[in-house]
Amino acid sequence: MNKSKNIITILAVVVIILVVFLIYSRNVQMNSKEILKYKQNMIDMEFKYQLGESAACFSRDFTDGNNSNYESCVGSVAAASAVSKPSSYEATNDLIDVGLDGLYKAMIDGDKKEIIIGKAEEIRNIFMKLNLDPTDIKTTDELNILVASLYK
Repeated sequence: MNKSKNIITILAVVVIILVVFLIYSRNVQMNSKEILKYKQNMIDMEFKYQLGESAACFSRDFTDGNNSNYESCVGSVAAASAVSKPSSYEATNDLIDVGLDGLYKAMIDGDKKEIIIGKAEEIRNIFMKLNLDPTDIKTTDELNILVASLYK
């Protein structure tokens, strides 16, 4: 009888340890999901911020002989392009990263600079629409068509 009492006690202790471990594991899992959700929200907010910065950059005067306004736009478009892939908007609007990367590459090509400056208002309008709704596939198509026109 004493032996069976010891076995029951040992089993009870093992069950209690397992329950504590399962509760702890569940809490850790819940915390990691919250952390991942927070990080994804931060990436999405940064992406929208960079789209807004890009729109603002294309509102500046590029004709004053100072290249810093154009270089600032290049930086904003590069940042938007870099953060587009890990954003959650990429899942809905698959080609947004392609358009942004294409525009960035065109902007660093010295031969395309004057063409891009000539289309600054059109580019600004595209960025303003994307800033309002990064999942807008129609606006992304406009961006990709504009980028393709830079290479004709």
